[in-house]
Order: sequence, then C-alpha cells, then structure tokens
Amino acid sequence: MFNQSDFQSEFLKTYLEETMAGSSRALSITHEMRQQQAEALQREVEAFFIVPNLLWALWSIAQSVSTKITFGYWVNVTLFKTRSSPCVSGIEIPVFVYFQYYAEERMQYYFHFKESCTSMNIDH
Repeated sequence: MFNQSDFQSEFLKTYLEETMAGSSRALSITHEMRQQQAEALQREVEAFFIVPNLLWALWSIAQSVSTKITFGYWVNVTLFKTRSSPCVSGIEIPVFVYFQYYAEERMQYYFHFKESCTSMNIDH
C-alpha cells in the first residue's frame, strides 16, 4: 500500500507520462529525467497547498459574522459535542464559534504549508 507521498509521486509520474503520450519527446526522456520532472511538479503542487487553506479561513471568518446557519458539522466532535443543538456541558455554543474554530484550523494549515513553501526551490 502506498503512503500519501508515494501515491502523489506515482500519480504525478502517470500524469506526466499521459501528457507526453505520442510525442517524439517522450521517447528521448530517460527514467531519471522523468523522476526529476515528477519531483519538480510535486514541489510546484505543494506550493499551492496554502491557497485553499487561506481561502477557507477567510470564508469562515466572513461566515462567523454573517451566517444564519444553525449547525456546525465541520467542527471536531471531540472538542464540541453536538446534539439537537450544539452545546458543551449544557452551555449553548454560538454559531460563530464553529466558524472561528474552522478558520483557526485552516490558518494553522496555511502557516504550516507556507513555512514549507518558503524553503522550496521551484524550477520553472
């Protein structure tokens, strides 16, 4: 079974092979060159991991002040117990707290990936 990194690597290699299928250039590329292309593409893909996390964080911040939604299905159940209405130890949890929690979680991912992106060397 592949771990996540192996699965991504195999997917990107297959993607690159399919994009070059039928071209004369595909015949001249060595296995090592294919590996280098896949690694370069992997670095490029990882650089974009920060974008959706920032987008979802900003969305949930906006929702925390404007939403009429009365549920929080995305909240970590170990932190908030949900029943017919969200509460912790009998205290009602305001809806905006769910969105703020989600925004905080997305920002943690954003900063994690941003830190790894700043150390990347992306070849163009």
